[in-house]
Amino acid sequence: MAEMLDLQSDTNLSVLDAGAGAGALSESVLGLVQQPVQLTMVEKDVILADHLAELLSHFDDKLAVGSEVIAGDFIDASIRWRALGTTFSHVIMNPPYERVRGGSTERESLKGAGVVASNLYAAFLWLGMDLLREGGRMVAVVPRSVLSGGQFRLLRQHLLASGSLFRLHHFRSRREIFQRDSVQQEVVVLGMVKGVKVDEVRYSRSSSLGDIPSESLLMPRERFEDAGGDDAILVPSENARAALSPEPILPVGTDVSVGSVVDFRLPEGSLNESSIGVRLFGSELFSAKEQPERWMRVESATSRFVMPPGRYLVVKRISPPETQPRLKHRVVDATSEKFQDGVAFENHVLVVHASGEGLSDEACIFLDESFGADAAQQQIQERTGSTQINAADIRAMRRFAARTEGGMHGG
Repeated sequence: MAEMLDLQSDTNLSVLDAGAGAGALSESVLGLVQQPVQLTMVEKDVILADHLAELLSHFDDKLAVGSEVIAGDFIDASIRWRALGTTFSHVIMNPPYERVRGGSTERESLKGAGVVASNLYAAFLWLGMDLLREGGRMVAVVPRSVLSGGQFRLLRQHLLASGSLFRLHHFRSRREIFQRDSVQQEVVVLGMVKGVKVDEVRYSRSSSLGDIPSESLLMPRERFEDAGGDDAILVPSENARAALSPEPILPVGTDVSVGSVVDFRLPEGSLNESSIGVRLFGSELFSAKEQPERWMRVESATSRFVMPPGRYLVVKRISPPETQPRLKHRVVDATSEKFQDGVAFENHVLVVHASGEGLSDEACIFLDESFGADAAQQQIQERTGSTQINAADIRAMRRFAARTEGGMHGG
């Protein structure tokens, strides 16, 4: 991360370590610089802050005037700096992986500063970008989830409106990097540059800290851009990218929804295996073992979950990134007499439908073929590192044509 900052490119170094912890990132920065650096370390934990002050005392020859350890809250400090116009040439951070609680002082402070963030790491990224001077660089290790999904869309829009992605490292294992802290998410090192639009992004990947490659790939910026239009930052797959069109993969008049039946919320006795009511489908559609049929009684409390007879495309929701294939789908043909009263779907699956009804034969055939193609799998893998596939991920998928080489080269 310290090397990614490209510290040698600036003659007036002012580095901010936000949420400095025990100081590993700052110590790495000090080990690389060839000139005095004004280093600011912010840490809320008073005991750790004392340790950081002691750490700095060992690097007097590398510290410029104004270097300091701030024992306080980064959100408060950054909002104060923004008001004063204080900026830094570089920001490096391993922000806290915690939610911003409703009604908390952090929530109120962020709201007052115009920062929209439900997690502290999102807030740190937002504020870190604000504190960069023009041409400055920020490097942060964060969950991959910030790169896609509606929850972090405003954050991505803020980052991309303020500058460009210039560096991305992807840790593919969900369990290796922060196993000690029980972080079960894919992690990325995200590098942003302020006020500059770069044409190429340097990219690398590894499973753990022990297999980080010595070389990285230099790839066109477009390789990281999402045609789906929600400002997602894609993580390139190992294969060449399929050529995508701006046209959504879902045909006009179709949509995708989460199955509406939550079994434990149904009235007692609603589910049975006795062919009473309407057939209920869930994740058993994707089981290698034959499963007994399940039925749902149609009564006042359950009738709103019933969909009319027809053909539906069903996608498995829970699908960890390491699953192959990642995008699992099935066509449910509920057109026979057995389904004359309709059909129901559990919330463990996504259902592609036509305004709440079955798909046309043409749409069903097209979607079945499209979802089974390698290019569809690739879009899902590049877009999300979550353990589940969401309706927004399906809506963001584009139609595809031929496969291209993507224009990457080593460096």
